[in-house]
Amino acid sequence: MNSPEATPRTYGVLGAGAVGSVYGSRLWQAGHPVRFSLRGDLVAGRTNGLSVESPWGDLTVPPQHLCASPSELGRCDGLLIGLKSTANPRLPALLAQLKPPPPWIVLLQNGLGGEERVAAAAPWAMVLGGICDIACSRVAPARIRHVAYGLLRLAPLQDSEEARWACDAVAADLGAAGVPVEIHSSLTSMRWRKLVWNMAFSGLCTVSGLRTLELLGDPAGRERLLAVMAEVVAAASADGAQLDPDLITSFLAQTEAMASYAPSMQLDAEAGRPLELEAIYREPLRRARRCGVAMPETTRLLRELEAITS
Repeated sequence: MNSPEATPRTYGVLGAGAVGSVYGSRLWQAGHPVRFSLRGDLVAGRTNGLSVESPWGDLTVPPQHLCASPSELGRCDGLLIGLKSTANPRLPALLAQLKPPPPWIVLLQNGLGGEERVAAAAPWAMVLGGICDIACSRVAPARIRHVAYGLLRLAPLQDSEEARWACDAVAADLGAAGVPVEIHSSLTSMRWRKLVWNMAFSGLCTVSGLRTLELLGDPAGRERLLAVMAEVVAAASADGAQLDPDLITSFLAQTEAMASYAPSMQLDAEAGRPLELEAIYREPLRRARRCGVAMPETTRLLRELEAITS
């Protein structure tokens, strides 16, 4: 087995939207052979390449590194999945197209349960979860704008030496490419931590139509926000997550220090796109019920979000 510092490793990117394109393009720029599956953006990509505007430096991945389907990614040491969790029911069909199958799969998305879906569909692979603290968006076909941040938190699903080695290897490659990376030992803690912010701000901004600072400045909105966050912390603790005791206060301070913005779920709702309700709300609520934790305010919020999408 090679050391984690051995390069260049080969990567594929499945779901080359904003997140997959930002991180995949950094690996490509650092000298790793990387192929991107673009699907709907392929025509634009084959004409002008995959463009990423970023505070880390603008770049364009040439068209020869872009393809239309997972079957065209070819051999890769690691696969980055940048699909939103709304695409997770399609994962078995998509992963079945990978020839040969990659030994590592890194899932870059929000919510709970995604890694387990990947592992069921790809039992041969070491599965890593990735939480992306990044502000980026797709502004046009095959054109991505990365505005700020970029920390990637990684944790392995499997509790094995091989999975931890894969996590170290991916982190080493991304770190050498200029991406800030943290490795976490507990996937459960890492994912629930992000949900404390995401379940509260994403849902409440979406149903209210308010941006983050507007929500914080609205007394009724702030009260609901704190109630949801407290319920998520309680559910996380019951599910075995270890969170900082001052996490809610820290998240509020960080959000108040940022410019007001619309979370991605709110942008999806405004654009008429599907919302990530299964991974971000329904699965956490199922786990809370199994642990005997009631989440009435979060359940009410889910019902409001479901009404928007019905």
